[in-house]
Amino acid sequence: MTLDELLLEWSYRSERGYPSTDNPSDVLLLKDILRELKLPEGEIDDLVDDLEDEPGGDDLTHHGTDGMEDSSIETEKEKEKERQSQQTTPQQTPQSSEISQEKQDLIDILDDTKEPVLKLSSDELEQISIKINMSDENPNLAEAEDDDTIEDTEDGLIQQIKNAKLPPEVLKRMSAELLGDKLGSEIKAYFGAGGKALLQDEVFGVAFNTMKETGDIIKFVKYIKNPMSFREAYPMDTGNLISPFEKIFTTIFLQRLLTLDKGYSGISVGKGEYFLTLLCSDVSFDSPYEVQGDLVWGKMGMEVKNAGAKPTGQKATYGPNSHDGIFTNALRWVKKSSDDPIFKEKGKEIPTSKFSNMRKWRNAIKGRWPYKIAALYEILSNENKSDFLKQVDIDFLNAYKKLPNVKNLSFFNFIEGGIINASRWELEWSRTVVEDYQKAHNFDFVLFLNAKEGKGGYELMSASKVNPNLGLKGSDADVHMWAQDGLPRWTAASVR
Repeated sequence: MTLDELLLEWSYRSERGYPSTDNPSDVLLLKDILRELKLPEGEIDDLVDDLEDEPGGDDLTHHGTDGMEDSSIETEKEKEKERQSQQTTPQQTPQSSEISQEKQDLIDILDDTKEPVLKLSSDELEQISIKINMSDENPNLAEAEDDDTIEDTEDGLIQQIKNAKLPPEVLKRMSAELLGDKLGSEIKAYFGAGGKALLQDEVFGVAFNTMKETGDIIKFVKYIKNPMSFREAYPMDTGNLISPFEKIFTTIFLQRLLTLDKGYSGISVGKGEYFLTLLCSDVSFDSPYEVQGDLVWGKMGMEVKNAGAKPTGQKATYGPNSHDGIFTNALRWVKKSSDDPIFKEKGKEIPTSKFSNMRKWRNAIKGRWPYKIAALYEILSNENKSDFLKQVDIDFLNAYKKLPNVKNLSFFNFIEGGIINASRWELEWSRTVVEDYQKAHNFDFVLFLNAKEGKGGYELMSASKVNPNLGLKGSDADVHMWAQDGLPRWTAASVR
């Protein structure tokens, strides 16, 4: 927030519409605003003292940015503006007599011959006029209390804006606040309609504040009157979620929507789900639970899975820690055996008998957990291999007893040439977990995507095509799987 924005906020909240450092209640109000910005008390006192010491006493029309910085969004917008200005040819450079874009935006908002039609009352027009007087760099206007300087008609106010010397950030703030006051309820109603955003106040707040900062409010209100369907936006099964909307909204706003993932009433909401429900007319949350999936696309269930997500749902009876018991009992078994395998921990060789707990011992064995089992089997003596693997199988079957066809995953079935083929086991285990997931939730499509840092790459895949196209991480398969912990992880190879 710049100092201009701070002064404007202070003006909005003051009883008279303009603050004074001579008024104790206005000073207390300023301190409250600064505390909301989480400034230290010492800095608050210094800033208030500086304002009171300004030449001209309570003349608060001085503009600047001392002690305050632009938000990250404002910084990005200024960079974009600078890049565009560098690409502008001399013939395109606007003359100083022309109205700035920020000023024209505010005028267009007030002009009821253009969308949106706000139909402001004379009292509302007067309040805007007072704020313009307070923000204008003309000290005569800022200090005047004559009713002649206050406009209460649309034409008069527009002319006042044209004549005023208002900084761009003040103009943008006025536009955002005006649109927020008049259109906020309409936008919030859309968020709550048809399971669009699960009536999440916090989600609405983040999205709405971003719209105000980026200037996307009018664009959003216009768009939601006739939003695109999923297939209108994404006719291809691969692409980028953001791309179809880049000519409609700012990239900053789209990226913020894409990364929203606030849960609701125990329901986990992943990145990309709010984005799709808010921007696609035929996509919503599965609030009636009539279909299976994270989202409802028409009458079909769609699971949204970000890169590295778990191919499981809330109905699974096993989870990320399900494999811990296998290693806990494996350590106990090995310690009681005649073997005492040696491992390295932080460069130091330590026999198994010296490890105090399972986690340190397991971390000393390299590779993903199925490969750790294979490595242990390989270094044990021949007389102990079979009994060790029997113990591992017992614990695995117990941890995953409700996984369909779990007995087929006995490690004994994957011994080839005296060693365990951990890669084949990892893939078969992953496929079995995916099959169980699909059977439990019966969704129609999986939308693989990468919403990290707002990238938005996606691939849409029919549920029936997922399992036949599974392969281990780094393979040529369309969907990559790997054992990260007690659950596998997956992502589409095409997603970037």
